[in-house]
Amino acid sequence: MIRVLLIVATIIALENQGDAHFIPYSSPNDAVAFWPLNDKHFLNDTSGNDNHAQDIWGNVTLIPENARGRRCGAYEFRGNPSSYLFFPNNGAFDTKKSTTIMAWVYPYGNAGPIFFFDPNTTVDGVQLRQILNGTELYARVIFTKRNTVPVLPIDIKVPALYEWYHWAVVYDFDNHTGYAYLNGNFIASIVLTPGEIATQADAQAGAALYPQEWFNGLLTCIQIYNRTLDIYEIHTAAHRPECECNVGGDPHITTLDGRDYSFQGICWYTLVKDCSSTNPQFEITADLAPRDDIGDQIRTRAVAINVTVGDESVVVDQNNVPSESDDSLKNINIVHEGDKAILTFELKDTTFKVFWTGKKHFFNIEFTGDYYRGKMCGLLGNADGDAKNDFQKPNGVIVKDPIEFGESWKVQGKQC
Repeated sequence: MIRVLLIVATIIALENQGDAHFIPYSSPNDAVAFWPLNDKHFLNDTSGNDNHAQDIWGNVTLIPENARGRRCGAYEFRGNPSSYLFFPNNGAFDTKKSTTIMAWVYPYGNAGPIFFFDPNTTVDGVQLRQILNGTELYARVIFTKRNTVPVLPIDIKVPALYEWYHWAVVYDFDNHTGYAYLNGNFIASIVLTPGEIATQADAQAGAALYPQEWFNGLLTCIQIYNRTLDIYEIHTAAHRPECECNVGGDPHITTLDGRDYSFQGICWYTLVKDCSSTNPQFEITADLAPRDDIGDQIRTRAVAINVTVGDESVVVDQNNVPSESDDSLKNINIVHEGDKAILTFELKDTTFKVFWTGKKHFFNIEFTGDYYRGKMCGLLGNADGDAKNDFQKPNGVIVKDPIEFGESWKVQGKQC
């Protein structure tokens, strides 16, 4: 049924078999509503618009400090009608046109509302919720229109139960298109009828009268913007200091198996390479350098990326200028799309793509194929499907400390 809906709704979908990110430092700071929902900010709206959340029945529990890995906690919803948070809307987050809404979600398994506008009516407001399709859990967004014209949903299969996932939804008023992102990756889009969306009412998380479903799990870091955020801003907003309680932790890296961590390296580091033999068939490295605009606190960013395949190597700087012309390269293909340089190469049954946006110091690495799964190593892990063993040093030892792990992958002999 989900597949039929996606086809009928003219959804464009993209699924990556392997994906890793470097998240730059600067985060968007213009949220019209922002509830970190943790033990540092509690139920407060930190956007300055004073739409503080309310636990009407006292049936939502703050799990302090380490809530399933969240450093500064999260709020737990019990999966019953009185376990919800109420968000009064004084008009500040009535975005009505373009909007971005996001949250970190830790599901226990049942369907239920994540963020629901006008929750006590017959679903007349914009809805973010989880649904059950058979035994599988999906995240669903419905960009309900103000004129109550029915619209089709975007459904995204949740990666796994009892794991955190980051969900962001975007509505672009100008092209009346909705977008969905899961863990920072674009997943799907849907073209809808033109018009303003129904965000004028109050909202709730955890419960809604219609449908009568109650979310069971953890929520934290709910944010609303009155514009469309791009993929870079979604990445950084997901890791805002207010949510992670670690102001000095940027930049953020997500491994190929989805493990997030922060590391402040200076010089060249191996992101990922072939570890199936003593003579790697490929290696991707990045040059990390301190920012020059943040005072005494050291924070680094990627300023160049290097791709080596066999005996062939090319460096692309922060202006997206390659050290070698595309004509002189046999194994590596380089194309420019807008502000991105895309480097592609193929080995065995696998295609690798490196998306580099130099001016934003952002990279994204994707691969499709099976041969190199579990045979890679570097800051982006081994891509074996198990995020728990990603912190493996060159000598094979698995460590817990991200700094020890990161420094072990510093490229020796490079001038910085």
